[in-house]
Amino acid sequence: MKTFTLLALLLVAAAIVGCTPNQQPALGPSAAAGPKVRGDDPAAVLVLVLDTPDPQQTGTDHTFPAVNALLSKFFRDRAGEEDKIVLAQVANMPQVWTGSPKAFKAKFRDEAAFRAAMKPTGGRVHDTISEAIEFSKPMIGPRSRACLCVFSSMNDVKSQPRSVERLMRELVEFDFKGGSVALYGCGFHQAPRWRHNMEGVIHNFLVSSEVVADPAMPSWD
Repeated sequence: MKTFTLLALLLVAAAIVGCTPNQQPALGPSAAAGPKVRGDDPAAVLVLVLDTPDPQQTGTDHTFPAVNALLSKFFRDRAGEEDKIVLAQVANMPQVWTGSPKAFKAKFRDEAAFRAAMKPTGGRVHDTISEAIEFSKPMIGPRSRACLCVFSSMNDVKSQPRSVERLMRELVEFDFKGGSVALYGCGFHQAPRWRHNMEGVIHNFLVSSEVVADPAMPSWD
């Protein structure tokens, strides 16, 4: 029954964005599948995708405080080393970092360290999100909590053809594993499109055109 449900959701996603088969190049070495979860390991997995700031968004860049707020809300101050963060930057080549919340805080101890390490080049949005989901899926066990948080205007100019179809398939599979989805800083023209794409397909999602220091999160329970 569960397999039938996944097949039905995949067919719905295809109907939204088209049915042309997607042909994609192999993933780069840094975007290979992540470490597999052990049995019914209830690890929490937070997938973060960062893009360059949208020049149309004025004011203070709240990405770093927003990320810290998401970590506190999602992991609920857990200290488990099995909990994982997958951090991907929108770039021409896959750039993925993964580690525990403790390792994240050690590497990105303050906003200066975070900005020094985060140098997304932008443009290749859809494929980067797809690759981040592909990387994270082996980490998500049957009882895991998972959430994908994307900081991007969603203005894609460099992904491969049919990248929206590919991304919708990945989002449906992420949803099937119990994952929720949040888009922050989504462009004013892109936000309605992505709400429409996910409505009725993704169970728990949020689309916001703002990036605030303490963002709301979709439900993942």
